[in-house]
Amino acid sequence: HRARGGALNGSVIGLTLLFGLFDQLYIVWANDYADREHDANNPHPTPFAGGSRVLVEGLLTPGALKRAAIAAAAAAMVTAGALVALGGPAVLLALAGVAIALLWAYSFAPLRLSYRGGGEILQALGVGGVLPCFGYAAGAGDLAGFPWLLMLLFLPLELGCALATTRPDEVADRRAGKNTLAVLAGGTTAGVMMFGVHLVAIGWTIQWLGLNASGLAVVA
Repeated sequence: HRARGGALNGSVIGLTLLFGLFDQLYIVWANDYADREHDANNPHPTPFAGGSRVLVEGLLTPGALKRAAIAAAAAAMVTAGALVALGGPAVLLALAGVAIALLWAYSFAPLRLSYRGGGEILQALGVGGVLPCFGYAAGAGDLAGFPWLLMLLFLPLELGCALATTRPDEVADRRAGKNTLAVLAGGTTAGVMMFGVHLVAIGWTIQWLGLNASGLAVVA
């Protein structure tokens, strides 16, 4: 297996990075398209929340952005297929499909969980769960040796990132009927939760690395 003693494969690394890029573009573009009306009514956009504003500012048409999102999703699936063609496991196609489906469940009917509630959990599962598994499977050839305990790091970190993006949009999301954690629990509570899950991730990282109490030495 390439990740367990074998030589690094430049094609596999490049295609894996391309998959991540295409998936991220699909996420951003599809979510912008789905939230176009909500973003237009957001009075307090920030560089990190409130959408990219390309539709609000008339830089692109909704149809063009929709086509770009579909193309990015298709490119992600083709990239996963190319990895399988190079000898990668078929689970890569399944993971790619799950990654695309999670965004659909987040932004689009019938689930549209970014409005119904639970969108932050989907973000954590997608970025903190599916993508690390995809990268490992692409490099190792399967998921048999995946260090599942690292999910205690990945999932809290991504949940904290999700909270960091929804908290600035609390006012606009409340007006739009979007049941984010910031809306349901309040901005202050969401901020406390954000710091809390990051502290959990930091604590687990220290434990994972085996740092001693002084933080200066690493134990075997």
